[in-house]
Amino acid sequence: MATKTGKTGNVGFFAFVAVIFVAVAYLFRGMQAAFNEWGWNTSWMGNVPGVLTWIAEIIMTLIIVYCSYDFAMRQSKPWRVIWWILAIIAICAVVGIGGFNAFR
Repeated sequence: MATKTGKTGNVGFFAFVAVIFVAVAYLFRGMQAAFNEWGWNTSWMGNVPGVLTWIAEIIMTLIIVYCSYDFAMRQSKPWRVIWWILAIIAICAVVGIGGFNAFR
């Protein structure tokens, strides 16, 4: 049986996967906060919530860049150059080149 992708196709699927990562990350954060409140040891969780959030941010940034590409390419050349610069900055920032550290 084929997957029903809807109007957005594979972009919608990847957005759905990103939402799943965010939801699981916040469930882990909630569990971690509850366990800490109860005095339980949460070192076994490590940095799972941060890593899951980081993965979701990467996926969402790539989706945003992909979706904005079509709009940007219909604009004048200066706006296309600005889009490329901003897209590179956004991707570098979320991947970790911009100073973000999911593993701290």
